[in-house]
Amino acid sequence: MIRVFWVHLIWLLVFPLASTKEPRLSVSRTNGEVFCAAVHKVLPTKFHLRTRDHFNLSSATADQKGKIFKNHLKPDKDVVVIVHEYLRGCYTSFTVETTKAYHRTRPKVQIVNVCWNAGFPFLSSNVGEPLGSLGYLPATMFLPCVGDLIAKFLKRIHQESHVPWNRITLIGHSLGCQLAGDAGNKVGGKLRKIIALDPATPRYGFTPLTKSLLGPMSARNVIVLHTARFQFNMGTADFYANAEDQPGCETYLKFVPSAVVYFWLCSHSRSYQYFIESVLKPDAFPARKCASYEKMHEGKCEKKNSTYFGPDTEVNWDLLLQNKGREAVLLNGRLQPEDVKNHVHETHSAYDEFVCSLDWNTKGIP
Repeated sequence: MIRVFWVHLIWLLVFPLASTKEPRLSVSRTNGEVFCAAVHKVLPTKFHLRTRDHFNLSSATADQKGKIFKNHLKPDKDVVVIVHEYLRGCYTSFTVETTKAYHRTRPKVQIVNVCWNAGFPFLSSNVGEPLGSLGYLPATMFLPCVGDLIAKFLKRIHQESHVPWNRITLIGHSLGCQLAGDAGNKVGGKLRKIIALDPATPRYGFTPLTKSLLGPMSARNVIVLHTARFQFNMGTADFYANAEDQPGCETYLKFVPSAVVYFWLCSHSRSYQYFIESVLKPDAFPARKCASYEKMHEGKCEKKNSTYFGPDTEVNWDLLLQNKGREAVLLNGRLQPEDVKNHVHETHSAYDEFVCSLDWNTKGIP
């Protein structure tokens, strides 16, 4: 069985290179339907409806016969669709803890988890993180195919269950952000909001994949939180946390040669940990207006707070988030939701800052 799977996977990687005489840089330059059909067969995508009372209430696929989620999806309630990152799945920290945070604080919100196997959630557990990273390139090649399915799913729940576009929010982490952006683009940017937590940037912004890139037109509001380095503006609001060096992550710099990798991974993971905290405590991250990424580094931002970062953020100006009194509970790199109300200063020795720059033409790369 495992041998058959790897034969199929190798074929998926070779097919886009062999099916066109032009250089292969984007799925759209191949026979898209044939290629994507193969991707969907070998690496299927499923959607799971989670409620506070029934964690596995209903499951669906975008191409299934019959109404998606039957009659469980209510048109008068908000729908939040969570898209996991590369090398992770629906039962890892980001997806599970975000789902639980919503169930705890917003029980009426309907949560959908997107489980996309083209992100290779099984790879790191089988071969380890270093070798698992080799699957990133094919994952970006498969991403537009998965984006087609998510877009189709969104259109179907809009048509079949009459869920209004202004009640649908997508939340993604890392490569899941780009997938959310691709799906948002394919439904015409009609979604109420996309919340992108430290979007993946390798191969994005400088190859034909850019047309699948998360951008300010992917939804009515595109709220982006950057916590690691090598990022650039992608949304209607871009928040930069601590100039991309996160408190508590500097301890990894003591361990060479893996220091840089784990320092980046630590900062990368902080994005969804901060977001979970903002769901549990909406006033955790106050923001103040800032003209640009460069102005933030120069310390030239407005003095008064203007808004808060979190699931309800809807802004269209430049902001700096700063809260010297914020006390996050981060234990072993994981937010402990049950302890948030009791705020004990465990990990963060420095205050947290965020910048929100809305100038799409200004690249926020250090």
